[in-house]
Amino acid sequence: MKTWKVLLIIFVIVFTIFLLIYKPILRSSYFSIVAVCVINGEDILAENNLTIGGQTRITYNKTGVENITVILYTNNTRIRKHETIHVVQTKQNRIFGCKHILFAYLNEVEAYTMQRLPDDIFRKMYGEF
Repeated sequence: MKTWKVLLIIFVIVFTIFLLIYKPILRSSYFSIVAVCVINGEDILAENNLTIGGQTRITYNKTGVENITVILYTNNTRIRKHETIHVVQTKQNRIFGCKHILFAYLNEVEAYTMQRLPDDIFRKMYGEF
């Protein structure tokens, strides 16, 4: 019986640490999806004192991706990394839109997580940003 209590306490501690670390990432990912997938998404961002830092626009044709355009509203390293990740996801056929909301959310979680990597490690994984 004591083993279960110890395991439960360890689980609660680890889960709490996980949430503390990942809360900003999960929250940012959520608002990124809201900005793109909800009709009044930009209004919701404004209500939460948030702005859009960058955008990756993908144009498709009948055979696949025709054009990828990255728009940066501020010259910020993290934002450039974030949008670079979306370009790589698109090239690897791993980008998802609002029709697949859970996968789109996971795209954002990856981008917000990996943009925090040191520059040299980021370049090895995603290329130049």
